[in-house]
Amino acid sequence: SYYDEDTIDITLPKYLESFRTSIEHSKTLLAIDVQGEARRHLLGLIHVSIITTLETYLMEAFMHTLSDQDRFMANFVTYSDFQCGEMDKSVLLKPDEVRELIEDLKKRAQVFLMSQLWHNLDKVRSNYGRTFGIRFHNEGMNDLKAAVAARHDLVHRNGVTTDGVQVHVTDESVSGLITHVEEVVR
Repeated sequence: SYYDEDTIDITLPKYLESFRTSIEHSKTLLAIDVQGEARRHLLGLIHVSIITTLETYLMEAFMHTLSDQDRFMANFVTYSDFQCGEMDKSVLLKPDEVRELIEDLKKRAQVFLMSQLWHNLDKVRSNYGRTFGIRFHNEGMNDLKAAVAARHDLVHRNGVTTDGVQVHVTDESVSGLITHVEEVVR
């Protein structure tokens, strides 16, 4: 597992099921018998899908945990790039007003989180660590960052790097990426 499981107890609802379903679909697509350039193209699409699946999981898990457990909101507001707006701390608020402020803060936090780039793994690791105390292991992180970079080239340059080199995606690299991503989510 890529985080210290003793740090936090997260109940993994719908977004874990969505992750697992997407990964299973990727495995099914990987088993399709397609040859030549069409195979290379299919492998690139599967690679992109796997990274997108991980990004979506990381975002949804973060949002759910943040909104479900109020004790993490203070960490998030304090340590992330989120701007919660100006609040006059000298004003005494009634309990209902405090609840309204908290609900508004949660809504603005969700909008902020949905606008973030969840493939920036260094920032994701920092936000998970500072907000929830979850520590991603360094082992294999460079390989995952390379897979994210390859995804970028596949999506934005049809599989060619800025140096004009074709991104090399194989059945083995896609299978390995699936395994690696599943380990991150565990």
